[in-house]
This record gives sequence, structure tokens and C-alpha cells, in this order.
Amino acid sequence: MHSLLRRISPWMSSLLCSYALIIFSRRRLVGAFLLLATFNDPASGLTGIAGVILSLLFARLLGLAPDFWHQGFLSFNALLCSLGVAYLYTFTWQTAPIYLLLLGLMSFSSVLLTVSLHGIFRTYLALPILSIPFVILNLSLGLVTVFITGHPLTPPIRSILLSDPHGMPVMATVLLKSLGNLFFQDNVWAGLLISAALLIESRLSLMLAALGLCEGLWLLNIFTFGQGALHMGTAGFNCVLTSILLGGVLLIPGFASFLYAAFGVAVCVATSAALEVFFRGFNISPMAIPFNMAALLLLYALRFRTVLRAPFPVDFIPGSPEENLEYHLNRLQRLGQNSTIGMRLPFLGKWTVTQPPESKPTHQPPWQHAWDFEVTDGDGRTFRGAGDNPADYYSYDLPVMAPADGTVVQVVDNVSDNHIGEFNAQQNWGNLVMLWHGGGLYSLLCHLRPGSVKVKPQEIVKQGQLLGRCGNSGRSPFPHLHFHVQRLPQLNAPTCPSEFVRYTEETSGDGDLFHLSGIPRHNTKLQNFEGSDSLASLLQLQVGQKAHFQVSMGERRFFETWTIRIDLYSNLFIESDRGAKVYFYVTGGLFTAFSFSGSHQSALHTFFLAASRIPFSNTKMQWQDRLPARYLMHPLEKMSVDILGLFGEPLKLSTRSRIFRDEVATNETVWVVETRIYRQFFKWISPKSCRDAYLTFSAHGGILSLHVCRHGLALLEARRISHENKISA
Repeated sequence: MHSLLRRISPWMSSLLCSYALIIFSRRRLVGAFLLLATFNDPASGLTGIAGVILSLLFARLLGLAPDFWHQGFLSFNALLCSLGVAYLYTFTWQTAPIYLLLLGLMSFSSVLLTVSLHGIFRTYLALPILSIPFVILNLSLGLVTVFITGHPLTPPIRSILLSDPHGMPVMATVLLKSLGNLFFQDNVWAGLLISAALLIESRLSLMLAALGLCEGLWLLNIFTFGQGALHMGTAGFNCVLTSILLGGVLLIPGFASFLYAAFGVAVCVATSAALEVFFRGFNISPMAIPFNMAALLLLYALRFRTVLRAPFPVDFIPGSPEENLEYHLNRLQRLGQNSTIGMRLPFLGKWTVTQPPESKPTHQPPWQHAWDFEVTDGDGRTFRGAGDNPADYYSYDLPVMAPADGTVVQVVDNVSDNHIGEFNAQQNWGNLVMLWHGGGLYSLLCHLRPGSVKVKPQEIVKQGQLLGRCGNSGRSPFPHLHFHVQRLPQLNAPTCPSEFVRYTEETSGDGDLFHLSGIPRHNTKLQNFEGSDSLASLLQLQVGQKAHFQVSMGERRFFETWTIRIDLYSNLFIESDRGAKVYFYVTGGLFTAFSFSGSHQSALHTFFLAASRIPFSNTKMQWQDRLPARYLMHPLEKMSVDILGLFGEPLKLSTRSRIFRDEVATNETVWVVETRIYRQFFKWISPKSCRDAYLTFSAHGGILSLHVCRHGLALLEARRISHENKISA
């Protein structure tokens, strides 16, 4: 029996995912509600299931990628085609042969069309195929039927289990029936179940669906002089799909995406009205043609923008609108994606910011976005001795490095150094190197020592390559390095905002402070972060490796196993048998756990809280991070934050972490990562500590233990055990 269930489970999962994909979801529970919605007409419900199963069988026989058909990608168009067959034809024992033949042909053809169009659209247009295979096949079926029979199609009267309730407001009936038409179910009960599925999947999706329906009805009322309810038909569900897709599934949800979705709905209504006239003679419905045309045209148009601004495209694997917004904000806040080019500090060792952006005397508009750097000693002095000569200054003659890959645009190398306290106003920038980094960005490094420049125009340089040495030329009364970014290749061009990536700031606390990206402040002492790949490898997160844990949560005791995997997009992730998953990457000695999904009652969730980011270094290190608020939210909080998140961040999670060696009571060095998590409601309320999470690991044992507590009370403790100990226990 257990073996049979294991064999059926993937098929059931694929079946439910096929239904869920119709409303852009991947949740099986959502699929279950949608499946149930089709069974108010039992013949339609059974035909839909049969069509999905046939398409999955064809996909397996053709040897297509299991991930595609497991996720319902190859079968959701077959589902729509099957429901279309049930809508147009009645199943009886007399019509069974032709009915089943049509069902098989439509299912098989939908798989072939889905695979072919997916390859074409992905390669040449970089667009999803949506439900184009269904549109092509359903339209072909209708026209062929008209050609064979010689008269327009007339869908048969359906026998349903539950009739529409009496006394419902006309508006509610129209809107719910429009939702039901997503699955060829022109009844209120199907609309209610689909509404419930949308609510489970995403509160924003439900809101977008309602807004799309209301806008579509309003526009139809304008076009038909108040008779819009009589013309909703398929226009209603086309408006729903367009509004959800453009409002938050393939565009980052926000005010701009909502406006774009509203425009898409208007295009959809106009297209639907035109196609209704065109197909009226055949008595064929345009089905999902308006949605596909409006959505694909508007998405394709966005690809030709020269400036990236809202609405931002979803350039990752899309999820619900809430998940897309969270991912987008997470990337901006945690991965430093505010700057186009990742600039490293243009020097070696520790230097001090002596003049930051927007400061006197010289960093004023239009050159306000600039930095001056000098080397200082423990007393804050910039020179040794009397400081009468440039060579007395610590920064003089030190190497100046390329902040990023680029091409040399300009070089000046013959301006003499100034005497201390004097400056050259005629040759303001002194000796310099200007680099072009692509994308209309140029960096300028100035006041170099004469004769020290090691590059020439048109030369391609790599990040960290030696450009020259710090000097005292140009408008420079004492040796220092000037750096800024601009958008034009001319000297004296206005500067533009920029930031540095992967650097550390000297502190008086417990280790240097790591910054993934940022704008250094005045008088901060900085150096580039040089991570330790050998230390990062101690976590032992190689693909295929497993880790077993004994976990305690209060009185509960259980075992948990992690497996390191890699997906089709080469993304690494840790999968727990408790139904949790963490995506991560390790580069340059920096470990980043990028996203978490699944059960919070798992050791993997604690690992994510403790180790969302770890800069591995041979010295003590501390850092701060931002996490999506939903990782520590109650269900009711999630529902409210989903809506309020469109207008800002009502709830924020921030972390403060440190890493240090613990050599007490062990024969080997154990590293400890200690993280304190803070919750903050709105900006004006001070953040409060809500969790403390700990991770320990060693060279031989990898991850040893995990621990999370709240106000000193242990919430979860996990201890690494061997596979043999797990079996014996």
C-alpha cells in the first residue's frame, strides 16, 4: 500500500499543479480548490482530470524533462483544452469514441505545442507562452467543427450539481460567474471556490482579480451604454488573468504595476469586444485570446526601455505577488543591487574617508558624489614627522587599484606634485586615470604621482589591477586619493551616486564591521574584504552531501535530515525532510543564505536565521543584515503586511551578527556565529530584540549545532549526529 501511494503521489502532485498554474500558482492546495470547482459539472471535472493524465503519459513517453511535467507546466494547457472539449460536446455512450479521440488528440497536441512554443518564445522573445497552445487548439477545434457540420457551434446545456443561489446581487453574480468561466464553469459556486483559491494563494492576487473585473465591467458599461453585465462572458476572466499577471506575477507589484495592469485590462476589453464581433458568425468565443495578446504585447514593449524604472520586471523564477515583492526588496536590501556596477575600494590596506560625498569644501554640486581617501595612524595623523614633504604622508606613493573591470578612457601622467599647502588650480584633477565600465558609467581616480601611471588609453583593465600611485598633483594641498563616478567621459562632468561593495570598517567593538555594499561615512577607516574560501568550506555544503540532526522543540523530539542539491538553473539549495528549503551561494569567502521557504518548525529555519550571511575571515568579524519580515510572522500579520507592503515596509527584520572562535572544552577549534534578530514596526518605533540564534561548526564536523531562543527561553535546539546514530536511535 505504501509503495502504491509513493507511485501515485507524483501524479497527484502534477495534477494539482496543473490546475494551480491556471491562476499562476504552484501550490497543491490551491489546485485542489480549483479541481473541486470543476466538479459542479461532473462530466467537465472528469474530462479535465483525464486530459491532464493523458498529457502526463504523453510527456513521459516522449522522454521530456521530469521537472516540467512534475510542476504541471506541460499539462495545464491540456487541462484547458480538455475542459474546452467538455464545454463544446456532451459525453454519451454513442459519442464516447469521438469524444475520447478528441480528448486524446487535444492532450497530445497541447504537449507538443507547449514544448515547441516554449523553446521559440524563450529563445527569440524571452516571454512565457501563457495559454497560447490552448488558444490555438481550442480555436482550431471550433473552426474545424463548423467546417465539418456546416453550422455554428451551440454548446449543450450543462447539468450541474448546485444551481446558483437566489437573491444574490446582480453585480456579485456577474463577478463570480466571470471567475467561474476561467474553468468553463458559468456558475456562482465555481466562482466562490476560485475566489477561495486566490485568497489562499495571494491576497494581492485576489485584490487584483477584483480590480480587473470591476474595471472590465465599468469599461463595458461605457461601451454598451449600461449593458456591460450582459457582455462580460469571457471578457471577465480575461480581465482577471491580465490584471493578476501584469499587476504582480511578471511585474514587481506596486503602484506602477497596478497602473500598467489597469492599462492592460483596458486593452484586453477592447480586444475582447473586437474579437467577439469577428467570431460571432461562427458562434465561437475568443476564449483567452484577449489575455494572451494584451499581456504579451505589453510585456514585450517593456523590453525596449532605455531606463529601468517601475514597473520592474520579475527577472527571477516568479511566485505569488507577495513573494515577488519580497524577493525584489530582499535583493535591494541584502545584495546591494542599488548600484549598477560593484565598485571595490581603489586601494590596498586600510584608508580613512577624509571627505565623504556632499561635504565641504570641494564635494559640492555638481561634484558632490565623491570621496577623498587618506591613510591615518592610530592617532588620526596623516603624516609622520613634520609633514613638510609629500613623502612624509602615509598615503603618498601607495598603489591605486582599478575599482572594477573597465577600459581606460583618459590618462594624465605629467603634472608635477605640489608643495605641501599649495595646489594647482589650472590642472584641477592633476594626474588621473578615467575608466569606462559600460552602461554609461565612468570612474575617475585623481591626484596621482607623476610618472606612476601604469596603463594607457584603450587598455582593458581588471578589478584590482594597479593603475598608478597616490600623489599630490592638481588641486591637492596634501597627498590624497580622489574618487568619483560620472556618466560622461569628459573631465568636469557632474558626478553621480555610487557605492562600494564588500568592504570592512574598523570599529572599537568586537571585530571589523563587514559591509556588502554601502556609502562610507566621514572618518571611517576602511579596507576591502578578503574572504577565506577555506573557512567557508568548513560548512561542508557540497552537492549530494547529507547532514542529520537530533532536534528538540520544547517537549517535542524528532530527527531532521538535510540534503544539498542543485536545481536546473544551477542554484544551490539545502532541502530538509521537514519540508523546508534554503537557497544559498558561497563566493569569495562570503556565505549568503538567500531565501527560505517551508516549515518554520525545522532546524533549517534556525540555520537560516543564524546564518543568513557569514563573511568568513581569519579575524573576528561583525555584520548587519536585513531579512524579509514574513520569516517571523504570524498568519494574521502576513495578511495585513501583504497589503501594506505595497506602500512601504510596515514590519522589518534586521540582524546583528558576529563570528568568533571558541576553543573552550574541545580539542579542536570551533567557530561560533551569534545572531540577534530585531523586529521593527514602522520607522518611528524603535526596533526590539525578538530572537537570538547560534550556529557552531568545526573543521572536521562541519555544522555541529543550532540553537534559537527568545528572551533566554530555548525555542529549538539541534545537534549534528551521524547516520548510524540516527538509525540506532
